[in-house]
Amino acid sequence: EVAGPRINVNWTMIGRLAPGIAPEQAATELSTIARGAQAEDPEALYDFGAGIQPLADALVGDAAGYLRLLMAVVLCVLLIVCANVAASSLARASVRAREMAVRASLGAARARLVQQMLIEHLSLGLAGGAVGVFVAWAALRVILSRWGEQIPRSAEVVMDIRVLVFVLATSLIAGLLAGVLPAVRLSRISLREMTSSGSRTSVRGGRNLAGASLVSFEIAVALLLLAGAALLIRSFQSVIGRDIGFDTNVATVEGALSGERYAEGAARVAYWDQLLGEYRSIPGVQAAAVTQWVPLGLTGTGFIDIEGGDVPGAGAVYRVVSEDFFRALAMPVLAGRSFSPADAMGAERVAVINRTMAGRFWAGENPVGRRVRARSMEGGGGGEGTPAPWLTVIGIVGDVRTFGLETDARPEMYVHFRQRPQWTTSMTAIVRGDLPAAQLSGELRRRGATVDPQIALDIGTLDERLSDTLATRVLTMSLLASFAAIALLLAAMGIYGVLSYAVAQRTRELALRSALGATRARLVQLVLGAGLRVIAVGLMTGSAAAIALTRMLESMLVDIEPLDPWSYGAAIAVLLGVSLAAILVPARRATRLDPMIALQGE
Repeated sequence: EVAGPRINVNWTMIGRLAPGIAPEQAATELSTIARGAQAEDPEALYDFGAGIQPLADALVGDAAGYLRLLMAVVLCVLLIVCANVAASSLARASVRAREMAVRASLGAARARLVQQMLIEHLSLGLAGGAVGVFVAWAALRVILSRWGEQIPRSAEVVMDIRVLVFVLATSLIAGLLAGVLPAVRLSRISLREMTSSGSRTSVRGGRNLAGASLVSFEIAVALLLLAGAALLIRSFQSVIGRDIGFDTNVATVEGALSGERYAEGAARVAYWDQLLGEYRSIPGVQAAAVTQWVPLGLTGTGFIDIEGGDVPGAGAVYRVVSEDFFRALAMPVLAGRSFSPADAMGAERVAVINRTMAGRFWAGENPVGRRVRARSMEGGGGGEGTPAPWLTVIGIVGDVRTFGLETDARPEMYVHFRQRPQWTTSMTAIVRGDLPAAQLSGELRRRGATVDPQIALDIGTLDERLSDTLATRVLTMSLLASFAAIALLLAAMGIYGVLSYAVAQRTRELALRSALGATRARLVQLVLGAGLRVIAVGLMTGSAAAIALTRMLESMLVDIEPLDPWSYGAAIAVLLGVSLAAILVPARRATRLDPMIALQGE
């Protein structure tokens, strides 16, 4: 015999720790109490122990990990911006070098020259921060309006003084990062060096190209973000390609019955019967049913016993449904039969199980006709301390991914709602028709009001529930892909800017090469070689970083390995293609030089 109350272990307790008590200490003490309860009543299966989780973590859930990922992505984009500005400043060094050399020869201290350059970059950083605040304000409104319901504590997300202070600090730091290297480099130039070297920028190789290291860094970080975005996109494609096991073009109507009118189970069953009758009479409706737990919503899992078998800790999802439940969700009946009106109160207790449950507990056997007992969900059949009743398996249905596309099918058992009127207080009607489910909402509400206008009905669709389960993944994937695209654009701009300045500053050299017989192909090869060396260094560094860091995404990937070759290949191909396009313009410019005009200008 099983003590019914204690086997219901799916409760959560909220408590406040006493001062000076660490969470680990409390968890140890509670687990000791749990083991003592199990020792007193081994049949109760009270063997889960007790764990402690901060309430904030319980409310935020997986969102904290996604937010940390996005914060790291934003930091990467910010570093690319700083590197881009610094590389551009270094590439334009020849323009400012003569100015700095003259200032130094007139008595300006090196610290004064560094200060001037840093002030210029700090001003640029503050200007960018001001623009960023406006863009962030607009983007925040869009994100909250689109995904606000899926973001924990989204109502508390506001752009207050703390955000502005953070933006100010970040803008100043970004300005310093972007300006410190060009400032130090230019402050070292003397007038003698200027007059002797002519302040030319070499394009003979990526190693000597001004700003080449910074551009390679941009490419590496961009590749890291592109690889991460490609992995999430591939994972999302794998997720949405899964078979969820039921038709999601189904309307849902949630209702809860209360008051003296529905105190008895028979009255509640009669209400749901009348409601289903109204819904079935709607033109175009194919099937209507009720269940106490709809897929993609709250679901109860309980301990079970298998007659003739000893499976310690066996459990299954327990769902109370009406006879048309499987037809309403377009779930196939694989063996045996579904429920019928004959499965009423007082008739033999029956159950339908899914394919996963049949394979797990009756492997190689036909479970139809066998018996199962749902202890923690049925309770004592004849009163406190009595065993739950045995249920005869009458059929097997297909599997469903109850908790969404990212999860696997679990053992499930279905019982007829007429045989379990205790569960009929709060139920959900599901309606499938010829039209999109959302178009049925108005008629469903009107028909529900004719049955009992006092019962509030919450109407939705399973498509909406499915979208909600994927919302966090879609948001993260969309933001990461957007930041990766920005990083890609910035890296291309960095390559283009550095090579353009290099070509402009080496006009005389290129013109002399052309005058001495160098072909256009040779000039293009010269510029392309410089750019390709920068790209190659960035791709090699970025590939190593991506392999090392994208393992952090492993918990977010479904059916995709962190080292998925297709994702890395696509990221490298996209980055290489965009980078080559960025260096073609400076390369073509080099081929259009007229030696006579260029030498006359010099």
